[in-house]
Amino acid sequence: KQSLPINDPNFKRLFCCAARICQKCTGQIELSEPCPSCSDVIHGQFRDEILAPRKPWEENPVGHKKWLHFATQDKSWAQVQLGRLYKYGLQGVPKDPKKCLEWIQCAADKENPDAYTEMAEIYIKGFGVKKSDAQVKKWTMMAADTGDPKQQYVAGMMNTMQCYGRNKNKSIYYLTLAASQDQVEAQYALGELIYSDHMNGAEEPEHRAIYWFKKAAKGGSIRAEGTLNMLLNERKKRPIIEPYQERIMT
Repeated sequence: KQSLPINDPNFKRLFCCAARICQKCTGQIELSEPCPSCSDVIHGQFRDEILAPRKPWEENPVGHKKWLHFATQDKSWAQVQLGRLYKYGLQGVPKDPKKCLEWIQCAADKENPDAYTEMAEIYIKGFGVKKSDAQVKKWTMMAADTGDPKQQYVAGMMNTMQCYGRNKNKSIYYLTLAASQDQVEAQYALGELIYSDHMNGAEEPEHRAIYWFKKAAKGGSIRAEGTLNMLLNERKKRPIIEPYQERIMT
């Protein structure tokens, strides 16, 4: 199921199957019609609320009851949201690290990608548990392996840090995965990593770094644009001795 921020104003989550649906489409669903995603008929005490205009979750007085209802039915996406209520103390729910961890762990056991990210954050902040770099890396890698480009970027950067067991090959691997999905921060970081290796005498060609800087600059990265201009200006001052340089300069 696709990840959906709980306060996303453009989408709703269908509580029967956790699929996403845009706000415009919710107004076209008749009470007697089956779910457009799983064909199940949405029914019960939450039917009217599901189709009603979305309210910010902090202001929804029945939110905790709703999430608990589906969490106890083993809906992993609801377990994640319920865990977040206990994490931040929202919707009249007091902060409770133990219950937060309990529900997030339940969702993680069901291989929910959002739960992996939440578990990593729990161990980063030590929310009800002892801080653990090993656990942070474990859950971040699991989140990255679900294909989320943001978590792939985080995993790539994590593998550049000594405290998480620096691993350049893994860093390049995850950054490349994220950059290939147009994650701008990953494109810039990958360009920096490749260029740094090039300057330190590695066989990494400079044009690969420039390629990723160009992609990041096109995606709106001001840092990438500045770095790219600097590199291209430097290359104009050099004699053309590399077969790929004429292609890069055009």
